[in-house]
This record gives sequence, C-alpha cells and structure tokens, in this order.
Amino acid sequence: MLEPNDTTNSHNLPQKVLRMISSSYTEVARSPGVLTKEDLIKIKTYVRNALFLPSGLLEVVEFLKYRTCGIAGLEPEDILILFQKIKLHALSWEIMQDNVIQQNTSLKLTASKVIDNGNQIISAIKKMPLMARISDTLEDFSDTELEGMKYTTDDDRSAFAIGDIIQLMAYDIAMAHWFTQQVKDRITDFKVELAGGELSDGNQSIGLQSDVDLKYQILERNDRIKSIADNKALIATKTNQITQLAIDYDYYVKMSFSAGLPILWWISASIYGPKAETTRKERNKLQAEVNALNHLVTNQENLQRALDSTKANFADLAIRMLGAEASLNILNTMWQTILSNLNASMEQFAGINDALRLSTFATDFANVIAPWADVRHSADKLQAELTAALDEFERSVC
Repeated sequence: MLEPNDTTNSHNLPQKVLRMISSSYTEVARSPGVLTKEDLIKIKTYVRNALFLPSGLLEVVEFLKYRTCGIAGLEPEDILILFQKIKLHALSWEIMQDNVIQQNTSLKLTASKVIDNGNQIISAIKKMPLMARISDTLEDFSDTELEGMKYTTDDDRSAFAIGDIIQLMAYDIAMAHWFTQQVKDRITDFKVELAGGELSDGNQSIGLQSDVDLKYQILERNDRIKSIADNKALIATKTNQITQLAIDYDYYVKMSFSAGLPILWWISASIYGPKAETTRKERNKLQAEVNALNHLVTNQENLQRALDSTKANFADLAIRMLGAEASLNILNTMWQTILSNLNASMEQFAGINDALRLSTFATDFANVIAPWADVRHSADKLQAELTAALDEFERSVC
C-alpha cells in the first residue's frame, strides 16, 4: 500500500505492473503471463518428452541398441543415470506449474483483500465521531479550523481499530510478497538445475547441461559423430552401387525369357551365367553391408538424437525461465514498494489526531484502493491465459 502523500503514479504502481505483465499495454511486445502460453507449452512438451525417456537398464539397452560400447561414459549404465536425472528434473515441473497458477490466484485474492479492507478502513474513518460530526459541512471549514478539531477518546478507540486493519493489510501484502519470492526461487532453481549456477539457497549446481555436454564431448572424442556422417555417406555410395547392380541383374533376368537362343548363350548371358551370379552375390553382399551400417548408424543416432534434442530443449528452457524470473522480480519489487509504503501509512495514521489530516488521509487512501480492481481484472486475464495454454497442450497430445 502506498503512502497517502505519494503521487498518483505511486498509487497506480500495482495496476501498471499487472497491466505490463498481462500485456494490456499496446507497447508491450511480450505475450501475457509470468510464463507465456508459448513458454508453458514448450516446457510441458519438454517434460512429456523427458518422461518418455527409458527408465530401466533394459529399456536403455533397447534404446541404444547395444549392451556395451567399450567407451566410459557412454555405456548403458552411464546413459541410464543421465536419463534418470533428466526425468527427475522434469518431474519437478508439476509443482512449479501449480505454483505459477497459485501465483495468479494469490494476486486476485490479495487484490480482493486490499479492496475489502481498504473500503472497510475508509468506511470506519467516516464513522469516527470526529468525521461524523463534520461530514456534511466539511467543505465549509478552513484547513486551520479542521486542524484545530482534535480526537476524542472515542476517536482514539476507533483509530486503534483502524490501525489493526491497516496492519492486517500489511500482513496480506507480506504474504503475497513471500509467495512470489517462493515461486521465483523455484523458477530459478529449475533453470539452474538445467544450466548450472547458484541455487536459491546459495548452493552451486553444475547443471544437467554439463552432463549432456560431457556425453557429447565423449561422442566427439571417440569420433562417434564423425563416424555417423561417414557411415551415412558410405551407405549412400553402396546404395547407389546396389541400384546399378539390380539394374544389371534385371537385364540378365530378362535374357532368361528370350526364346530361340542357344543353351550356351543362356548360360553365359542370363541368370545362369557367371556374370549374373557375380552381380547377384555382389548385390547381396553390399545389401548386407548397408543393413549392418544402417543398424550401426541407428544405434549411434539414437543417443546423438536424444542428446541433440536435450541440448536444444535446455537452451530454450533456460531463456524462458529468464523471462519468468524477470517478471517475478518486477512483482517482488512491486510488493516491496507497497509494503514499505503501507508501513509508512501505518506510522502516519498513528500520528493523526485532527480532522484535517484524517480527512486528507481518507481521500488519498481511497485513491490507493481504486487501482486494485484493475489488478484483480489483470489476474483474471493471466489465469485465463494459463488455462488456454494448458488446454491447448492437452489437445495436442490427444
């Protein structure tokens, strides 16, 4: 809450922040939300793909198509550990998704409490004996006259009760600030567990990205990535040779159906001759080599594709988490400012004992409360955007 003596711009801080986050300003290029619809769909797609990774050693062996490769770090047991870490990280998202949803609920609930308690404070001020006596003729008095009208004992009792309500508002704002910080910390940790860095508790994490990069480096050091490209090129060459041999053999087949030719010609120039048999055997030999190479490439590519996809997802998610962190930092700053100004308002109200300052406080406090209806509306908009994102994702996986 803002001090009654603050400017209108300060009064409108919550409204402006929420309008910015909900993209209600035409100047805002970012889509609505702490996490945008696109962010949420991308994250949930990552989670879904991560959870589809093999879970047990036998599944990993089937996925890799080898029981051993003789390379430390790329054995099925090593890949299983990496996949388990990725799946564990992905599983942590559901709690954070609930937190992001609850963040919007918290915004709306806090806005409602501010409006309700604020209106209660303004109503209670108007009912104070001092204000009740002059409410109909307030404009008839000069500032000097109003300043000379002091509290009675009954006014002191009413002011004490009003102070309790302001304190309750401060508690609501503090809780909203605390919850926003919790969400921000979890978003930060989710990002750091991917990319590495300092967690919200101050501990360091090397990040899953480092694990994936290490596997990729092992692939490169052992020429696995180069061999995939080389084998694909070799497959293409051998496939072209097979195609030509098939054409040659087809010629010999056709010659077998030629009538009126000597038996010796059939033997030499058809499928019964040495040329045809050599062609057939060469083709079959090449086909067996291509089949073996395809199997090898598939084995190698399964792991490389998984690592490539994971690396791309990690880089994408880290950027999206940065956007969410920035939005939550803005919200945190907003709560801190509101709480600081509300505490100042409590001190100011506690020092009031005359009609002039009391009436001024009531007028300015009404201006403080007014923007919160718009905050509540923005929270509804953010929630609708999240719901739309979740619905769109569910439709995409049906």
